[in-house]
Amino acid sequence: MMKPSSTLLLLALVGCGPDFDAASSSDALGFTQKVGDSRRPGSWAYPSPHCSGVTGANVYGVDPPTPPQGYQIRAGVSVANSAQLASRVANGIVEDIILENGVYDRKTFLTLADGDRLWARNAGQAVLRFGLNIPHAGTEVHGLVIAITNRTKAVRPSPSSPITAAILVWGDGAGIRVEDSWIDGDDVVAHGIYVGAANGFTAERLEIVHFLRGGIVLGELDFDPTTHQRHVLRDLSIAYIDDPSHFSVGRDEAGLFLAQPAIVSRARIRHVGTVGIATGNIAYGGQIATIGHVDIDHTGLEEDFQGTGVYIEKRNHGTSLVNFCIGPDSTNGVKLEWQDTAPEPITSTTIEFGYISSPRVGVNIGEYNENTRLTALTIDGASWSGVNYRWAVGTLACGLTFVNLGSTCEFTQEINQLALPPPPPSACLPPPC
Repeated sequence: MMKPSSTLLLLALVGCGPDFDAASSSDALGFTQKVGDSRRPGSWAYPSPHCSGVTGANVYGVDPPTPPQGYQIRAGVSVANSAQLASRVANGIVEDIILENGVYDRKTFLTLADGDRLWARNAGQAVLRFGLNIPHAGTEVHGLVIAITNRTKAVRPSPSSPITAAILVWGDGAGIRVEDSWIDGDDVVAHGIYVGAANGFTAERLEIVHFLRGGIVLGELDFDPTTHQRHVLRDLSIAYIDDPSHFSVGRDEAGLFLAQPAIVSRARIRHVGTVGIATGNIAYGGQIATIGHVDIDHTGLEEDFQGTGVYIEKRNHGTSLVNFCIGPDSTNGVKLEWQDTAPEPITSTTIEFGYISSPRVGVNIGEYNENTRLTALTIDGASWSGVNYRWAVGTLACGLTFVNLGSTCEFTQEINQLALPPPPPSACLPPPC
């Protein structure tokens, strides 16, 4: 994935003018599930059974996400069309801007240059058909529907960038929040929310659907853990993240892509091209993610043998995955990446209190992984291996339950996961407990 610099973003984005169309305040106010229509607080436009209805997952205490909610509106200035909105966000004053019910349209994305706080008068009833560019600390977005059907209205850092986003966050600002909103890319925009740089970004109670490459992406940029707060991603429903024209055997099409430190809590992810949650390479060698209460299914839409629930990259340290369910339509449960060249180990990963119902491998631990801990897991239906590990040091797996494995081994070593048809395991191993 390309790593845009803050300089590139600044040069490409700051000069974009308003260039707006008149908005309509009468379109699409009845609730349906079409792109661009309004939404109802307290409900998902794309509901899905919790843990795909797998009853065995209930014992692991996976909490479902809370949908976008209504809120007490703040006092502020009211706008009723895109011209008024564009004027208020460019006046140099930090203020609460209240968007009246209606559909807001313009010819390009809108830059929130002042750090304003946007509020829908009624959550789910103000619909934007263009993207939001957020470079300033303190900017907030509440209760909006962002529904883009024209790719040119998404935010793009430069004409050649592969990044297009409904919301682009950059500029190293603190306190940026997107809450109680619905974001729809209509299968023409690459990313729902792309965070190039920020200090403690918060995404909470969001539904993000129909994007090509990522629901929320925390990009692979330098991040100083001594000066920056971890991001918080909480109460999310992410679905239909897939680019049929693009083939990937890794992590390019992900519900959540985490290459900056984050706390993830209560997320449901469905219908994703390759992986539900992926972590990225971390240059500073710190803790990348604390992931809990996640519900992932239907990954690997084109590449059936590569679909993975959670994919943990090299140079990740101290990642934890707890209280989760994966499958039954995700081919591989959890994968810890292996190294092909110089060792850059994944260390001290904790995976516990989870139900993995995956038809191929439950947990695959690549080489140069150190001190991986698996505890209190049920692995259901893995036809190749329950847990496979290749030259991993210090693996500890205790309290695991295996069901419906057939003739395969609970623990194996050195399976070539890319081989078709699957080879037999090189060895059945005793539990490393």
